[in-house]
Amino acid sequence: MNKIAFLGGGNMCEAIIKGILYSKSLSASDITVSDISEERLQLFNKLGVNTTMDNEELVRNCEVLVFAVKPQIAQKVILPIRDCFNSNQVLVSIMAGISIEFLEKIVGNDKKIIRVMPNTPMLSLQGALGYYGNRLTTKNECKEVIDILFKGCAPVIFGLESEDLINSVIAVSGSGPAYVFNLIDCMIQGGIKEGLTREQAQKLAIQTIIGAGSLAKSSLELNITPVELKRKVTSPNGTTQEALSVMSNNNWETITQNAVRAAAERGRELERNLMSKL
Repeated sequence: MNKIAFLGGGNMCEAIIKGILYSKSLSASDITVSDISEERLQLFNKLGVNTTMDNEELVRNCEVLVFAVKPQIAQKVILPIRDCFNSNQVLVSIMAGISIEFLEKIVGNDKKIIRVMPNTPMLSLQGALGYYGNRLTTKNECKEVIDILFKGCAPVIFGLESEDLINSVIAVSGSGPAYVFNLIDCMIQGGIKEGLTREQAQKLAIQTIIGAGSLAKSSLELNITPVELKRKVTSPNGTTQEALSVMSNNNWETITQNAVRAAAERGRELERNLMSKL
């Protein structure tokens, strides 16, 4: 499969393309990006990929098209080129809050569409994502396209059994990096209050998250859960136990789970709101 096109050349598009080139799943000459920003197109030219500002040309000359524009302008961007799509193409959306039904109402319900929810760690080739294809796609077809696009930038990829699970993915891994960044910032601020310099607190907190994540990943392969890892580092009546008690007494677990639920519900709400505007 070749001739992959990206409608929108933002950071996520850049991450995907760098992953494709890193994994050598496609050559740069098989990729084209369209964007309204000449500065962004120059960046992609430096990567060796083709660029254009002609969205109609982009759509007519590709086998796979990735919708990578901001969700709030999706309808405005896609409507003028709706007649350029054909039923042999695979359309991939990485736009949060845009349902497959929404896209089918714009481009037609005879198109193959895969909805994907990636996350920003793709920028460092450490992303995680879930995807779901509409009734016109096959599992093998979806996997082939997803592997080409994302295998180089997302070590964790799940095919989903229902589209609504996209909102669950959003809540855990799509929005998840912000939860972690918030935790890092809280650890930094706490470290500063305890006398560390900002540089010391930042480097200690970030490396702790990286190390803990790496340990959790390697331990999972041995069927050791995060709960067990937490137990191993927590000595009775020690410093870690004291800190965890403060978290528990302030409903840390409930707050975190409620945050995940709120993100998922907001994803569903955004889908409904966008559909109501069609």
